[in-house]
Amino acid sequence: MFSDASPARSVQIFSSYAQKDSKLLEELKKHLSLLIRLRLIKGWYHQNISPESNWQSSIDAYLHTSDIILLLISPDFIASDYCYSVEMQQALARSEAGKASVIPILLRPTFWQDLPFARLQSLPRSSREGVKAVTLRRNRDLAFVEIVADLKKIIDDFITRRAPSLSTTSTMTRETSSGPSRSTCAHSRSVNRHWGKTILQQLRLLPTWLISTWHKTPTHWPSHSTCEH
Repeated sequence: MFSDASPARSVQIFSSYAQKDSKLLEELKKHLSLLIRLRLIKGWYHQNISPESNWQSSIDAYLHTSDIILLLISPDFIASDYCYSVEMQQALARSEAGKASVIPILLRPTFWQDLPFARLQSLPRSSREGVKAVTLRRNRDLAFVEIVADLKKIIDDFITRRAPSLSTTSTMTRETSSGPSRSTCAHSRSVNRHWGKTILQQLRLLPTWLISTWHKTPTHWPSHSTCEH
C-alpha cells in the first residue's frame, strides 16, 4: 500500500479482481503510479480475492471506506462467486448510496452488457472503438494510459465536489475556536449601554439625601468581560 499522497486532496482507491488477473493488475499499478506522484491517490490497495483469507476483515474495511472502487472485469471475475456476488454487490450498493464511485475496467473479453455494472462508465474507452478490453488492444500500454487519463478526470471531479464541504467545515471550526463573533460583541455592548442608562434613570427618581449616602458607601460592581480585542 502506498502512502505518499496528501490526505487533504487525495482519494482512497480499492480494486476488486480475480487471482488470474494479477499480472494485468500489476501493469495497471505501474501506470497508476503517476496519480500517486501527483498526490491524487492515497492507500492504493489491492488484494488476492480469497474468502478464506486471514485478512478478510481488512479487505472489507477498505471496501467500505474507499472513495473509488475499480472492478477489474474478466471471465474469471464474473465466474468468481466472491468477486461477483460479494464485492461487486457491496460496491454497487455503496455507489447507489452515493458513498463511492464504481468504475468497471474491462481487462479481458467477456459478455458484460447485461450485467448490473453495465450502466456505469466502463474503461478503457476510446473515441473510435468505445469500450474495448485491454488485452484486445494492439498496445496495452496505450490502453492503460487511456484508463489513467480518464481516472484522473474522475478523481479531479471528485476532489472538486468534496472541496466545498471541507472548506465549510474548516470555516465553522475557525469561527467556533476564535471566540465571540463581532455581532455577539456588539450586542453585548448595546446591552451594557442600556443597563447603564436604566440605572441613571432610576437614580434621578431617588431622594437627594439617599443618593448622597449611596456615594459615601463602598460599592462593588460585578465584573463583565469585554469583547474588545
